Amino acid sequence: MGKVRIFFEGLNQASALSGLSARGVRLSDVVRKGKSCVFTVESASANAAVAYLREKCYNVRVERKLGLSAAADFARRRAAIVVFAVLAVVLLYVASGFCLRIDVSGDLPADKVLAAVQQCGAGVGRRMSDIDADELENKLAVNLQVAYAVVNKRGSTLYVSTVASRQTVSPVDMHKRRDIVAERGGVVTKVVCLVGTPVVRAGDKVTKGDTLIAGVRQVDEQNSRDVYAVGHVEVQLSVTEKVAFDGTVTVYEDTDETYEACFAVLFGRQFGKVCQFENYRRTDVVQYMPCGVQIVHSTFVRTVAVTRTADISQVAEELKRRAENTARAKADFVALEVLYDVQSDGVTCTVLGLSVNE
Repeated sequence: MGKVRIFFEGLNQASALSGLSARGVRLSDVVRKGKSCVFTVESASANAAVAYLREKCYNVRVERKLGLSAAADFARRRAAIVVFAVLAVVLLYVASGFCLRIDVSGDLPADKVLAAVQQCGAGVGRRMSDIDADELENKLAVNLQVAYAVVNKRGSTLYVSTVASRQTVSPVDMHKRRDIVAERGGVVTKVVCLVGTPVVRAGDKVTKGDTLIAGVRQVDEQNSRDVYAVGHVEVQLSVTEKVAFDGTVTVYEDTDETYEACFAVLFGRQFGKVCQFENYRRTDVVQYMPCGVQIVHSTFVRTVAVTRTADISQVAEELKRRAENTARAKADFVALEVLYDVQSDGVTCTVLGLSVNE
């Protein structure tokens, strides 16, 4: 049996509660605050309790229904959602035996692989039990002319990965000049030269395309010959981003405006009326129903932006995060180290990486 939460407001609350108990209404979770009082009763006694309080001229309202009573009330008011939930569960069970998605990875373009899968008779909509993974792997390898393909079935998803044939490396002519050049701009940190002539040393700044090790070997003071440069040069890469600070910080404070709403959540999608506040703080109370349905009772409190003075120490961590995120977004290399410089006028973040030129 479900329960109902009832709110009433007025004087002589103790007398009203005693009158309800005398009439056989079982009260629980009674909370009194000033002129207001909230309590819980069995759903079968709810109407009698409300009628008694209204007869005594109290302001009364039903806060919310709990348990099976809430489920039944929700089903009556939102029958379409309940029907949709039941149908969705049935459809999900039926669809689990079919291929609903194909996940493609590997060396070839996804559209080319998907077309080949379709030609092999294993596209979306086919029964997963009718798809022979080993047979499909062999057909794809021949159709796409790859070294091999890997096919896995998991639930309603077909995972296909392809590996292209590798070409053999052509022999290197060690007597033909070849320079080692910078692939990216940065600061040289290490030079290892096995064959050729180093042009840079640690600490030098280089730009993309600069020669690092020249494919030249000096025979004597007047003569040299071309060689195939062998070695590697490490170049430190960096991106620097600064977020300024003007001595103020914007915070959001609550107002007296509130909005209450009830939502149904099914398979990750939320159904209900959206709050119209531009900025707000939200508090949710979630009820878990059958078939994976969630009923969310939300309270929205409208907030407004307020600017206040602040010290750099109060916002340093947030400014670090923003500066680092921007620097990482600009960096086209893997970040190996992150440095920060915190000053009174802002935070500077430097993201460091490494380029090995061979």
